[in-house]
Amino acid sequence: MLYRTLLKLKERNGLTDDLKNKIDIFFATGRITEEQYNELMDINKEERALTMEDRVWGNSVLCHV
Repeated sequence: MLYRTLLKLKERNGLTDDLKNKIDIFFATGRITEEQYNELMDINKEERALTMEDRVWGNSVLCHV
């Protein structure tokens, strides 16, 4: 349910900074899966090589904060 809501928000308003932050928080707290996170954030296979921890906690250039 949460994933579908986030997907609709993304489709309606685009991937805004505010939505990116919310998606990061939902992933960090286990509310969405890694697969859902990757799809919502438009992360391709090459970027998936980085650890999810780095993306969520801001240890890489992919930080959306």
